Amino acid sequence: SSTITIKLQKYDTNSSKWVDVPNSSYSFTQRVVEQGDFTSYEASVAGTVYDSADDKYAKSLTVKGVLADGTKVTVPVSENYYTVTVNAQGVQHTADGKIKSNGYTFGEANKTVEIPVIVVVKGSSQLHTVTVKLSNIAPAIETLGLKDSGDAKKQNDELITVANASLVNTQEKVETLVKSVVTAKDQYGQDLTVDNNTFAGIFVTNISGASNLAGLGKGDTITVTAITKNNKPIQFKVLVLND
Repeated sequence: SSTITIKLQKYDTNSSKWVDVPNSSYSFTQRVVEQGDFTSYEASVAGTVYDSADDKYAKSLTVKGVLADGTKVTVPVSENYYTVTVNAQGVQHTADGKIKSNGYTFGEANKTVEIPVIVVVKGSSQLHTVTVKLSNIAPAIETLGLKDSGDAKKQNDELITVANASLVNTQEKVETLVKSVVTAKDQYGQDLTVDNNTFAGIFVTNISGASNLAGLGKGDTITVTAITKNNKPIQFKVLVLND
């Protein structure tokens, strides 16, 4: 092992040279691990693999070596370290270390199954059977979130600020805002497009500082609730920064 120290520096115009920034030093120990240092191994696949030609639905198979002190180190994806065997039609272990399913025979629609994947570590007698979930259930919105979009900025998971009232002074403009700042992920953890077909309803309540949207001004807020067509809700507050 070796200790590495890093420091921030700034250019000093008086001495015309770079100098250390006070209290910016940080040291850490880098340890070199050999395969023989591992006392055992673990293998896992997180999440469910959606049966699809799209590579984004493949899930990483992770192999970790466990040291005597309990520290776990991820083993690089390489046949030099371990081999993976999959005996299921349409399912493969890809070159970048993922389990992909494209063409597995489920026998019926909307089904999730479990298959075994065998991991054998080279130079070790350890064989690991990893249970992998496969599904042909179509992707649908599972979680909703917020993001920046133009003059609308995410402050936290429950607050969006808009540069001026003209961005939200009608129901139509609120709906446009929602479609631009709301994000969606499916049950497999992948991003979905938010568009005109996403929501069953978008509602405005708690208009502060005005009797209606048209009267909104600097410092006013509204509460927006949006419900998707598969009944996933999101609620957040919108704060107007300027008239």
